Amino acid sequence: MARDLSVQIGALTLKNPFLAASGCFGYGLEYAGSVDIAALGGVVTKGLFMKAREGHPPPRIVETPSGMINAIGLQGIGVHRFVGEKLPELRRRNATVVVNVCGTSVDEYAEVSRILSDAEGVHALELNISCPNIKEGGIQFGCSLIGTHDVVSAVRKVTSLPIIPKLTPNVTDPASFARAAEELGQLDRGKPFYALLQTLSNHTPYALPDPLPVQAVSGHGSLDEHLTAMRYADWALGRFFEQARQKPWFNDTLFVVVGDHGFGAPEQRTEMDL
Repeated sequence: MARDLSVQIGALTLKNPFLAASGCFGYGLEYAGSVDIAALGGVVTKGLFMKAREGHPPPRIVETPSGMINAIGLQGIGVHRFVGEKLPELRRRNATVVVNVCGTSVDEYAEVSRILSDAEGVHALELNISCPNIKEGGIQFGCSLIGTHDVVSAVRKVTSLPIIPKLTPNVTDPASFARAAEELGQLDRGKPFYALLQTLSNHTPYALPDPLPVQAVSGHGSLDEHLTAMRYADWALGRFFEQARQKPWFNDTLFVVVGDHGFGAPEQRTEMDL
């Protein structure tokens, strides 16, 4: 007797836990001659924006002593071509289709998700929140608790499909962003709530973005990297409040920011080095 390998993810039922990952399997049809894609738990497609993207010019893949690095640039055919050209064949082959959704704005995520939700044959949406938010200086949506919440909640409003946020590892505590994505979207805005989020660690190794959105500190020797990280932390905190200020709950929220250590300064107001 064959063993039942089915997996339940929210309202989504997969035949088994084997998913062809986004970016590694094209749109699924490229491998249909070699693999029965209907036998897979699911096919996660290449990322889709509203419009087609050419991606980065070659070379895109570079071999390293320990493996390889790549920079494809999120090349894709766009959501309309996918719905018209790829989805009918995936549907004919009885594939379980999870579409990777991209966007450079919250509105784009929502609109791409809405179009896919209206198309027959899409079983779930994977939100690629590692995309840069062009309205917020290029910071990845997934590197901001508010950005994560905004994308997930906006998509939830336009679809009843299962949503799978694809979290980024480029944060100090990915679990906090996963928790924020789940819980902030479920809060009753009419009731008070308390949230404690630890999102910054100023210890080596520093996870600084490239390009850096602030001027790097120089002229202080071995402290340059540490001071640059502090400057970036200050910038990130400022961006958090810029985004929070646009939210309806901002005026009713008490924010407490805690710094556990740093450098003393002549203008400090306590006897402790904060």
